[in-house]
Amino acid sequence: MLASDVKEMDKKALKEAFETAMFKKDTIAIFDSEGSLPTPFYLESTSGWETKKLKPEKYYGYRYTTVSYNEDKDTLAMLNGVAFPALAMAENKDGKFAYLYATKTSKIKLITRVFRIFYKKHTQPST
Repeated sequence: MLASDVKEMDKKALKEAFETAMFKKDTIAIFDSEGSLPTPFYLESTSGWETKKLKPEKYYGYRYTTVSYNEDKDTLAMLNGVAFPALAMAENKDGKFAYLYATKTSKIKLITRVFRIFYKKHTQPST
């Protein structure tokens, strides 16, 4: 599935691909904040648009992030009976665990939900 060309997939195969939990792997590094943050350094992906052209102070390790998942059926993390289908986790260059960040929904869905609430609240006729 990972080597498939999405342009050549039928709708059923595309739906299955987008509902299958998959991770992307990013190299993360330590960058100099150059005074723009309250800390002298920060940890970020080397492939991001804001860091792609910067020279890192030190390579740290790898970050794995879910890029597709089925919110109803995937349970990648569980805390107090609450399922979290989206994860970001990192390891240092020696393969030791660094952090785990679990979320209930994707940022896009959260932003869409917040926008809908805002829109409904501000477009209701006054009484």
